[in-house]
Amino acid sequence: TGTTTAATNFAVVLQRLTAKKVLLVDLDLELGEIALLLGVQPRFNFVDMVQNFHRMDAELLASYIERHSSGVHLLSAPYHPEKAEVVTGDEIRRILQFLRRHYDYIVVDTSKSFSPGTLAAIEQADLAFIVTNVDLASLRNLQRGLPLLKKMMGRGDNHMKLVVNRYNSDHDISLDDVQRTLGMPVYRILRNDYESISRSITSGKPIVLTDNSKYSQDIKALGV
Repeated sequence: TGTTTAATNFAVVLQRLTAKKVLLVDLDLELGEIALLLGVQPRFNFVDMVQNFHRMDAELLASYIERHSSGVHLLSAPYHPEKAEVVTGDEIRRILQFLRRHYDYIVVDTSKSFSPGTLAAIEQADLAFIVTNVDLASLRNLQRGLPLLKKMMGRGDNHMKLVVNRYNSDHDISLDDVQRTLGMPVYRILRNDYESISRSITSGKPIVLTDNSKYSQDIKALGV
């Protein structure tokens, strides 16, 4: 559904709007691609941090973080998917709590499953952007998953915001249809801009830094 592109660009916008410390965490530990979108080759990753968390302090944390030219910091997913097997939900929970003490904002991109790690991240979140495309399969899956997401958040609907990605006003399914189906209002739309986003991914440069496309405008509005 484009969550990784949205999370990456949103983190950049957030840092630029606030000038505060923003950490981007790639919690898609099997197939995370945020490093690719930022055009960086991480020396370390989230699994490395898990394995050395018993001796973690601010100085060691700094050595595990990649610093992007945009000002955003990155804690990457591992390159090899089998490494994800060693990470538990409890470990993710403890690390996110630790990172809260060192950053003003943490933007987490989770896997597209209800894995223990994903549920641990949702449980810790102050705000969750629920990203969907306007197609029957995406809406049906989200409709099925929303009760569990709300249960894990445990903070009421105000802490979950619905974002419709790849939006096109000519689509057969309207925003009103989306809202009726899911029982929650659409918070923001991200307009479909396939060519600009493809160029951004290929170049390894977040789209909000390279042009003022429709998608860039919508991501910037998401950060306000």
